[in-house]
Amino acid sequence: MSVVILLTWLNHSGKSTFAKELDNFSDNIMIIENDLRREFAEEHYSILCERSTQKERTFDDPDLRAFHLKTMMKFWLQHDVNICLANCNSNKSYRNDLVNYIHSLWHKAIIVYFDINYNILNERALVADNHKNPNLYVWVDRVTSTEDWKQRILNNLEWMKKNYEKPTDDEWDHFFCIKDNKNSDKILNKIISLIDW
Repeated sequence: MSVVILLTWLNHSGKSTFAKELDNFSDNIMIIENDLRREFAEEHYSILCERSTQKERTFDDPDLRAFHLKTMMKFWLQHDVNICLANCNSNKSYRNDLVNYIHSLWHKAIIVYFDINYNILNERALVADNHKNPNLYVWVDRVTSTEDWKQRILNNLEWMKKNYEKPTDDEWDHFFCIKDNKNSDKILNKIISLIDW
């Protein structure tokens, strides 16, 4: 039985780094990144994206995103590949929908919640070199300076903090919480022990 591992919480909390560590452990895991998924869909399914919404950023339609994600998940799970959703920053109802879908395919869901101090995330956001990729965030229009870009990143963190619901341990088959990235190796090893590689 394959598993789906959902890494969740705010930007710069260490989700992508954790996903890379999982990926280094085994070839039998597919890392799914939201930003790469958006770029892939817009490049290869442009007509569908354009018809789903008239917004400039065409992969913002939630039904299209959910359909695309579930299609990918079903394909890899049918081939006994474990999945890691590296940026699963979503509200509780969407997470519950994902878990129900995972269970309908007879697989288990593991969540790793990165409960990193908000001030640390702010510091990481300010030093991050994200301005090199202007397509990274949906909410960014053209910016005129690096300072403008950093302010938008901080604004996005603040918005996420206010609007995202923290996961609870009753939503999942297994729940792990990383407090300060120091216990990430321990949690990584626990997850590895739960998976039938």
